[in-house]
Amino acid sequence: MIDPLRDISNPQSAPLAESPGAALVAMGKALVAIKDSNPALHAFTQTMEMSRRLGFPVAAVTVAPAYEGDLGLSTAGSSRAAGNDPSRVVLDEALDIAMSEGLGLETFRATGLAHLAVLQMLQGSGFGLVVLGRDRRWTSPLNTAAHVVRQSPVDVLVIPEERPMRFRHIVCGAIGLPVGPVLDTAAHLASLDNGRVTLLTLANESGIQEIGVSGSTPVKVQTVNSPRALNRELREAARQLSTDLIVFAEAPARGIWNALGLPWAVRLLMRSHCALWVVKI
Repeated sequence: MIDPLRDISNPQSAPLAESPGAALVAMGKALVAIKDSNPALHAFTQTMEMSRRLGFPVAAVTVAPAYEGDLGLSTAGSSRAAGNDPSRVVLDEALDIAMSEGLGLETFRATGLAHLAVLQMLQGSGFGLVVLGRDRRWTSPLNTAAHVVRQSPVDVLVIPEERPMRFRHIVCGAIGLPVGPVLDTAAHLASLDNGRVTLLTLANESGIQEIGVSGSTPVKVQTVNSPRALNRELREAARQLSTDLIVFAEAPARGIWNALGLPWAVRLLMRSHCALWVVKI
């Protein structure tokens, strides 16, 4: 179940089409999943800062378990009446942050499994990006972020705890999918910080070697001989402190075996020390 809660708007926000990164989320707004944890709150604050810079609207969702506590002693209603509902507390905190920054925010409260609730919200709701936080440890392929990366129909951004969202050096690539959308996303973001882009691509990709500049962003092209080598180079780049962001293309999972597999993007997520933006193609 998903309940829409409060909505604050910012009438002074620039129109989406006027922002330098409008092409990134022109299809709709960003959804950020929050809870009472440092990684989630860090991802939320970084998303709001990106909203300020890129001009896209943001909605926040928190997911509460379907059943909380001893049902023989308390109910969800009595918990809320007592002011003890953690999900509503964290949403109020998010609203306070947004209001203090003069930014708009729409909030939702869902119940159930976190990844299923987030995925349900993404279906036909006008979202073009979903943002999640994670801690700095090794990421399990079974956690919420991995499930969403695997199954989301829209782009996914996973932000590690304590890493600010900077775009000074972005590494991007695709395996078996077009590199154009990945390069466009990376170049738009890098332009915000006068950054640079490294494009990792297979040696047999046609026309790639001629790329040197995408708009005003310098692009270095590095070719490898196989998909496994490309994935290895991406994983190595994701572990470097000099890399701010990995941008990688992934097709939405379709079918039971595809959904249960371990996509390249999830493998990157498991070992990455930097933020990961998965472009869904």
